[in-house]
Amino acid sequence: MKQESLFPDDSVQGVPVTAGARKKAPAKERPAPKRRAKAKRQVEDYYALLGVTPDDTADIIKQRYLENVRKYPPEKFPDEFKALRAAYDTLRDPALRQQYDILFKYGETVEDLVREAMQKKRHKTGVTEAKKLLQRAIAIDPQHKQARLHLARAHLYLGSMVEFELECRALKKIASPSEWPDLWEQKMYMLCEEGRADIAYNELQENIELNPYSLGQQWELYLDVYDAVGCKEEIIEEFVNRIRAVKEPVPNDLYYYIGWISVASAGSLDRELNKAQAAVQKFLRNFRYQPGSQQMIEMLLAECRKWRDEEGFDEAKIFADLAHSLDKNNRTLQEMCRELQTICELIKAFDKALDDYELFPLVMLEAHKLFTEEFYIEIGDWQQQLDMIPPDLLEHLQSLDEAYGAGILHLKKKHSAIYRRYQSRWDELFKEKTAGMNREERRSLRI
Repeated sequence: MKQESLFPDDSVQGVPVTAGARKKAPAKERPAPKRRAKAKRQVEDYYALLGVTPDDTADIIKQRYLENVRKYPPEKFPDEFKALRAAYDTLRDPALRQQYDILFKYGETVEDLVREAMQKKRHKTGVTEAKKLLQRAIAIDPQHKQARLHLARAHLYLGSMVEFELECRALKKIASPSEWPDLWEQKMYMLCEEGRADIAYNELQENIELNPYSLGQQWELYLDVYDAVGCKEEIIEEFVNRIRAVKEPVPNDLYYYIGWISVASAGSLDRELNKAQAAVQKFLRNFRYQPGSQQMIEMLLAECRKWRDEEGFDEAKIFADLAHSLDKNNRTLQEMCRELQTICELIKAFDKALDDYELFPLVMLEAHKLFTEEFYIEIGDWQQQLDMIPPDLLEHLQSLDEAYGAGILHLKKKHSAIYRRYQSRWDELFKEKTAGMNREERRSLRI
């Protein structure tokens, strides 16, 4: 997952403005530095309102709240009760209480500071100002991960590699084991985006030695970094060499095959994809109906879901089929494979239909609507396309019953997959559109 850019784009003809790229104005022409006006919010003292102190426990806060409610019941004192409730709801929640304490003490939140930092321009002065804001944010809340991540990017932009690495190490210390892989991935993308892909590449090599399976688990990151340093072709070789080095197959070796298939598919390397699929089928035979097969099914389904979320349905089907091959009696997997097969066939049919200028437009839009409602997948925004048709023209098209009926017959003849899938709806529409036709009109449609 790539990190949101810290600063607004300030490039010239697509070339990023790097630190030191602009000439400094003579000292006498430089405006005097402006002091940052600290954001000062009017913050109500919730502690005083409830009659407690910042050191009081949640139990004491609750006790005082109930005493105040008895004193100011909502039916008699609605405004006072509303204020008491807002204070209590904030102070009883540990996370909200921490945010409130920061706001009450400093007059601004860490989010305020990060937001202000992200609005700075992408040049040396702007990034330096952003760095100071982020350092203040971390002084307020040393555990704030996004502030540290953005500060690391500021150091990197300014060429302070030592500070960049120190900030990343500090980030790793406060991140949980489940959070760090995503943050580390963002670090790699930062390096690539700031022209230091060579450092990212070297760190990936170190990571492979520590965790070889990361090559398949984070194949997209590896592919992007390898591409950035100009050796994208080597990643396939990495997978193949790792697979050849395996002496006793274990379930986690499947990550190599997952990465191999995904990289080959992402690069439209059909020959390599066929080789990878043949190799993984052979590998999976070692585990079919074995204790480790369930773990491997979950690994394959995780990749399947990832591709489906990105609307890579052909790839999702590959991984669903592989999972099904490990447990052919699993009805859930059977249904998943069947659905993905249907989606892939329909998408191909839609691709063909989109190039068919003889197909009545409203028939195509109806087909899009039916597909979207069934699978929750957008093939173009049919509603937006419908809204783009001028009302007068839309009314005219809707009145062309004969053309609509002919469009349904054309769909049945030329795009049978779409027709068969929603045949009951097409039959209903055809009956509706041809109900008022005379014999000659019906004959023209060859009914």
